[in-house]
Amino acid sequence: MATDNGPAPDGGRGPSEVTPPRDGSTGSAGMSGPAGAVGAATVGAASPAARPSRWQLTKADFYSGAIFVAFGIAFAAASSQYTVGTLLRMGPGYFPRLLGIILALMGLAIIAVAVLHWLRPSSDDTLPEDQPVPWLRGALLLVAVLLFGFIIGGAGLLPTVLLTTFIAALAGQGTTPARAAVIAVGITILCMVIFVFLLRLTVPLFGPWVGG
Repeated sequence: MATDNGPAPDGGRGPSEVTPPRDGSTGSAGMSGPAGAVGAATVGAASPAARPSRWQLTKADFYSGAIFVAFGIAFAAASSQYTVGTLLRMGPGYFPRLLGIILALMGLAIIAVAVLHWLRPSSDDTLPEDQPVPWLRGALLLVAVLLFGFIIGGAGLLPTVLLTTFIAALAGQGTTPARAAVIAVGITILCMVIFVFLLRLTVPLFGPWVGG
């Protein structure tokens, strides 16, 4: 004769069947005991990323500072071939020497910051992302500097400053020609006020190329 043992537990499953976890988790995450502990430890024990060296973190600043210092020395050395003059009566070598000194000081400051960063690195320092070298912007800056030296004698101060600052402004990231023109006009006016009207620079405003 059949015996009624009552309803099967948990939705019709027999007492010997294992009830799966209701949260949907499977594998080692749903296991308890030594096996689960070993699985969790294996997942959590990820190898830490290799920390970049101090040189990797600071070499870009070292190189940038050295380039500034090299350009500064070159400008200062080239200015020695011309008369420097004084602050009130500047000679043709005054501005190149002043520019060389400023560039060299900026380079030394960048190198000093890099040295401090190398001596006391921060705990959360990471390597900067690799980005393509901006060859075009660098070429525009180089052309502007060289063009200034080549045409200032024939074009004069005002056209030279206007043209070279326009070219240099185009090197800015995302700078449109219209914005570069506004920047060039503003810097040219500022230079005329400082060097011509205040400091009485002896360089003519317009050279023989433009009817000066």
